[in-house]
Amino acid sequence: MMMTFKNLMNRLRLLSALAGWLSLVSISMVTATTANVANAQTVPTAQTAIAAAPAAGPELLLSIAVELSTEQSNSAALVGHIVRTEVLESSDKLDLSQRVSRLRKELGVNYIAPAKLLGFQLASNEITLSETSRYITDTKLLTTAQATYRFYWSRAARVGVWGIGAGAEALRIDTEPDSAPYLREFVQRHGKTSRTIPLTAFWLIDRRQVNRILPDGHLDRLNAEWGTGLGNVSYAKIDFQHSSYIAMSPRVSAGFSANVGAMRGLGGDLTPLTKRYFGGGVGTVRGYEASALTPTDIAQSGIGANRQAVATVEALWHAFSLGETPVIFSAFTDAGKFADVGSSKVASNNTVNAKSYGLGISMPVRIGLVRFSFAKPVDYEWRTQRFQFEARANW
Repeated sequence: MMMTFKNLMNRLRLLSALAGWLSLVSISMVTATTANVANAQTVPTAQTAIAAAPAAGPELLLSIAVELSTEQSNSAALVGHIVRTEVLESSDKLDLSQRVSRLRKELGVNYIAPAKLLGFQLASNEITLSETSRYITDTKLLTTAQATYRFYWSRAARVGVWGIGAGAEALRIDTEPDSAPYLREFVQRHGKTSRTIPLTAFWLIDRRQVNRILPDGHLDRLNAEWGTGLGNVSYAKIDFQHSSYIAMSPRVSAGFSANVGAMRGLGGDLTPLTKRYFGGGVGTVRGYEASALTPTDIAQSGIGANRQAVATVEALWHAFSLGETPVIFSAFTDAGKFADVGSSKVASNNTVNAKSYGLGISMPVRIGLVRFSFAKPVDYEWRTQRFQFEARANW
């Protein structure tokens, strides 16, 4: 009998807990600090681990984070990490992570080791099991379960970090397809469980200054992905991110960031549901609920776009400090365009344009980050959220 998705997740959770229990005697607590918090970016492990220094001897590290925000899918989350170095050889690393919130549960296993093929320096193997719910209207949820395996080879060069990879993904739709026309259309074409076999290539160059309160420097990231015909959903996808910030003085910084991406289904296929573009919230266009900015179907359910262009311009001012905690004020304007539903026949709105402007406050505390923003949406009034908040504490 085949192992069910739920049973597989439970077994991996048990292994994660057992690994922590057997090694409690050597656990050391890790306190994470936040640098460049005014422009914090999350970079995939496989693309940044190559720059990490090898550990001096075996270590087992435990970190726990609590996250709070106004985002419905992440209003309160608990995130745990167990990292073990020198598992099979002197410079490898095993990272077990667990995220739990009301609408999202995710278990991740990532093993990184030196690569010994074609001049690459690092090899990364990632397994992720997740159960996620997302609001597709004000009240309606889309619930999915996903299992993903990815491996990457990467190396550092004079022009940045680059690499290639491949993987296998399975997505199961748990929501009743008749609850939204676009879900019914996707299930009719690809089934309630869709499978993709992607090949990827990436490039990253990070020239940002570290250990500064305000951001200063440049970041460029390019990622290309091809969902091959070996799965039952075939697609092509490319994304580019750029950010540039300049320190005008020790207390003032200004800059902009841009994210552009495009994808399309191949051979008449629809694009994968979880790879489409959604806007709204911190990191895209503030002043709107997370994932609210997207084309909709005839029942006003958010479909997800096949193209996006998002830009932010902002100025930051380190106004004062409360003890060791700097207080940073910002003025910003965000703009985004989310368009194209591919070969879908049930879309009623193919393009969404949104803009906002506002003020923000950031406080990088010793164990994490607290950030507020007050934004006024311009023109487009749909699922607006003028006040947004996020906080993270790490131990």
